[in-house]
Amino acid sequence: VSLRDDPEGVFQSFPPSPIDLAVVLNNFHRLGVRHAATAAVLAWESPDVIGLAALDKAMNRFDSLVMSAPLSRSAVPEMMPASFRKASIPLSNIHGAITELPIVNRIPLPGIILGGENTMAGFQTLDSEPDSGRFPIIARWADRAVLAFPLLVAMQRLNLPIQGIQVRLGEYIKLGPDGPFIPIDRDGSLGYSPPRMRAFAEIPATSLIDGGDG
Repeated sequence: VSLRDDPEGVFQSFPPSPIDLAVVLNNFHRLGVRHAATAAVLAWESPDVIGLAALDKAMNRFDSLVMSAPLSRSAVPEMMPASFRKASIPLSNIHGAITELPIVNRIPLPGIILGGENTMAGFQTLDSEPDSGRFPIIARWADRAVLAFPLLVAMQRLNLPIQGIQVRLGEYIKLGPDGPFIPIDRDGSLGYSPPRMRAFAEIPATSLIDGGDG
């Protein structure tokens, strides 16, 4: 579902406000979605308190929700949020030179919303890493390895537990006992250039409001 320009002014603001996203997520749930993911980073400078309450209620409706946030590195580390910790694995589970992995220790946005008990979070970008055109999918945060948002979405879609991940740096990530396998480089980046793919379906968020079950 795409959140693009809203020339008709259906939503309250653009980029979407908390109440706008609450409307979108409530319609997901109304139309039968029980497991959702949002690539939108949920952070606002001065959010409306009522809108935040509505967004929190909408997020809690789902059986599972995958969130995203940029990560960075600072001289003063922060505690890993619970949503990231639930979607992370111990470094001891990784075979290979973990010193090659990019290091992160904070979210560079104050007040970001990452949900509650039903949410997991993955990184959208690594702001502390140079843009090399490669796609990192593992990063090191203290004694844990955090994962990229698209990888978590794939695992949610396949109903695979985080605990089942096997990592061999320079070889592959194995997402479950029978795969799938994803080739990775020594530094935890995707080991190939994925082809460009068209979206399975592109649905404007505004169409969900009066959308029927189909």
